[in-house]
Amino acid sequence: MEVPTYFLIGQIFRDHGIKLQALPMKNNNTILDVNRFREILEEGKMPPPKAIYIIPSNHNPTASTLPLEDRIQLIHLSHKYNILIFADEVYHLLNWNNSTKRRPARMAALANTLLSNNTTGGGVISISSFTKIFCPGIRCGWIEGPARIIDALSEYGYIRSQGGCLPFVGEVMRTALQSDNNLVDRVLLNLKQNYQERSDVLCRALLLRDDKEEDIDISFLRPTGGYFLWMKPGIDIKPVTRIHLTPKIERSFSYQSIFLMGGLHSDCSVL
Repeated sequence: MEVPTYFLIGQIFRDHGIKLQALPMKNNNTILDVNRFREILEEGKMPPPKAIYIIPSNHNPTASTLPLEDRIQLIHLSHKYNILIFADEVYHLLNWNNSTKRRPARMAALANTLLSNNTTGGGVISISSFTKIFCPGIRCGWIEGPARIIDALSEYGYIRSQGGCLPFVGEVMRTALQSDNNLVDRVLLNLKQNYQERSDVLCRALLLRDDKEEDIDISFLRPTGGYFLWMKPGIDIKPVTRIHLTPKIERSFSYQSIFLMGGLHSDCSVL
């Protein structure tokens, strides 16, 4: 798994008895270093993992997006070394970059074009959710992947039973998706516009903050989607609990060791 990453996923894996190992990162530990991962596998410095978990688009918490060429190389590595890729793509549709550069394809869709559907080694499972693109209370999502994996999952008893509130929530989303007024598209567009406006406000506040006389060098990645901003304050933040962005704007921030394994990269924070 990437380091840093979604703060709950490590414990979720540990609860299922899964041994965790950090993937190599680059650009100040904000994005997966696919080339280095390939070298490590080719040099035999680590056995190929059974699976890897990544957040390729609008990363939580670094806001980075894995380039297309890295996605292609990673998919080929998954096939060569029989590695299953779990791509958490719940933020994939939340890009609001105004440039003409196209959003990279979903990992499962890309793998489907690169690999034969009869391929037995490796593969990609893309995980998505309406929670992030429609409504936080809609705890409903979908997965994409090779037919052999989807067919196997569809036979699980707890999926076939359709228990709990899932049938009701699924019907809500089916109705929304089939509505004549493009409800889901309109909600998604509104979300992206709001997230972009909030990101712009936060970035301006960081650039125009009133603590520059204290010689605190703050660096950050300007997001192009999602709703995360990863900043490096250039100071020891362990004793700090709050940071003043402007005289009228104050934001809480968390000491980001919750996003890591083993307390690495302790000089970063997340707003």
